[in-house]
Formats: sequence, C-alpha cells, structure tokens
Amino acid sequence: MQAADGTGDAVRIATAEVGGSYGSWSSDGRMLLFDRVDSSTGNDIWMVGRDSGTAPQPFLQTRFNEFSPRLSPDSRWIAYVSNESGRNEVYLRRFPDASAKRQISTGGGDVPAWSRDGRRLFFSNGEQMMAVEISGGTEVVGSQPRLLFKGAYLRRGAGLNYDVAPDGRHFAMIVPAEPESLHEIALVTNWFEDLKRRVPR
Repeated sequence: MQAADGTGDAVRIATAEVGGSYGSWSSDGRMLLFDRVDSSTGNDIWMVGRDSGTAPQPFLQTRFNEFSPRLSPDSRWIAYVSNESGRNEVYLRRFPDASAKRQISTGGGDVPAWSRDGRRLFFSNGEQMMAVEISGGTEVVGSQPRLLFKGAYLRRGAGLNYDVAPDGRHFAMIVPAEPESLHEIALVTNWFEDLKRRVPR
C-alpha cells in the first residue's frame, strides 16, 4: 500500500503472497478480498485485514471454483462468481460469516460490480451487461436480471475489466483493437527464389 500521489514508502499488507488475479477492498479500505488457487479445493476466496499483520484467511472454500469477490458499499454482502451449478453464476453471501447464500444471475454471469449506493449489482453474461436491483438489509432480495446493453468488449481473466460511474448510469469499457492485417490476405509467389536472394549461401 502506498499513497496515491507516490509519496512515502510502500507498506506490505499481507504476510503471505495473496495470489489470484482479482481483489476487492472494503469501502473503509481496511479489508481486502481476493481469489487464490488451492491444489485441493480449486479457486477460493480469501481475505486479509490491512492492519492485521497476519496471514490471509479463507472466506469461502468449497469443492467448486469461487472467484471475482466484490464487497457491497456497506461491507455487509459479498458478490462473487461460482461454477457450482455447472456454469458461472453470480451469488451473494453475507459478510463476514459467508451465510445466507443467494443466486443473483439466472442464465450465466461473471465479473460483478456494485453501484455506489449498493442498490444495484451489475454483471456480464457473454457480450451482455446485466443489472439486478438489490433491496433489503439483513435479508437481501434481488430482482430479475435485466439487459442493459450488448457489446464485444474486452474480457481478460476474472478481473474487473469495466467500471461504473457514481451515478450508476455510465460505464467505462475496453474495446479491443483489431489490427487491419486480420482482414487482409497476402499472397507471395516464388517465395523460395526470394528466400535465396535474401539469405545467400
């Protein structure tokens, strides 16, 4: 951890390597959740306190793969992805005791992200960006997922590859560049003669 303006020294948060490719901070910046691969249980979700000075602890470890943890703004719920149904779906669990599991997506889901007020949860399903309205406090309820928009946006691993504006209405996405050479075919004749000319004996 280091100040955003680059001043001061970097401070090590965890006493062990966190691993994985994805992390989520609590809104107060005191708790980090991340995914890590275990040889016996696959991909699991772990957590570590910023000021605890201790090794990371498992939050959710099952025989399925769990990844992409995202804490709600009030740090009472965690959204994550699991393949326990046979495909990736988005789920909610109460934080920090991992109780009260709720399935949020219905036709597949990846890369969840909360709105700043915690009343909406976004996730992707292939080229579709979906949204679910979240209501309730101790017993959270999610609406039927609805399509926001579609697009061939860049998706790289399990990391968060988009962001949502504070108003929850605008998104920053990455559009992959397609080199023009992918759309051209070059035909070279007498290539062996050209090779001999370029690489003399």
